[in-house]
Amino acid sequence: MALPYVCIGLGCGVFGQGIGAVISQKVIKNHPDIEKQIEIDQKDERNITIARRAKAKAYDIMIPVFGALLLTFALMGVDLIIVLLSVSAYLFIVFYGIYYRFKYDREM
Repeated sequence: MALPYVCIGLGCGVFGQGIGAVISQKVIKNHPDIEKQIEIDQKDERNITIARRAKAKAYDIMIPVFGALLLTFALMGVDLIIVLLSVSAYLFIVFYGIYYRFKYDREM
């Protein structure tokens, strides 16, 4: 069963993120100039726009790649439950994107 290994991997990832955040906060606490620069960078409209465009490009490439992966799973004869779970995740992402497309279309 792979579940324990997945849980160990997730736990290590969460632990690493937490330790990294704590170390960052301690380093930043001693350097207010760096803290101010980080805050400016996070609120900068240009950086926000770049991050959003990068996410959009990643979503644009994810849809056909995920579709090809699903087709590959189906042709390889992978267990039906795995294919159905993957299809449901794929459709959730697609419908989520459609929902927000319509929502933002009405707002703007």
